[in-house]
Amino acid sequence: MKKLQTLPAVLYAERHAQLTLDNDPSYINGTQWYLNNDGRNGGNVRADMNAEGAWAIFTGSANATIAIIDTGVDINHTDLTGKSTGETHSGSNHGTMVAGIAAA
Repeated sequence: MKKLQTLPAVLYAERHAQLTLDNDPSYINGTQWYLNNDGRNGGNVRADMNAEGAWAIFTGSANATIAIIDTGVDINHTDLTGKSTGETHSGSNHGTMVAGIAAA
C-alpha cells in the first residue's frame, strides 16, 4: 500500500475494509434521506448526495478542521459534542444538520 501511495498515477490507496453504517439509527431507518435516498419515507430514489459513494473514498480524519457557517447550530447536539467551539445559535436547525453530517 505504501508503494502504491507514492506512484503519481495513484490518487488514493488504502487497505480493504468493510464499510459499516450501523451506528446511526437515523441513517438506518431512512430518515436521513439526503445521504442515501432509497425511496423510503416518501423520498425519490437517488435524490441524495451519494454519501456512500463518498465514504467509499474517504471517511474523514480526527485531525481535520472544518468550518460551518449556517443558521441554527446546536453545539450540544450528539454529533457535535466535544467537536465544536463557539456558541449555540437559535433559529433554523439547518446548521446543526449540516455540521452534524460533516462532523460525523
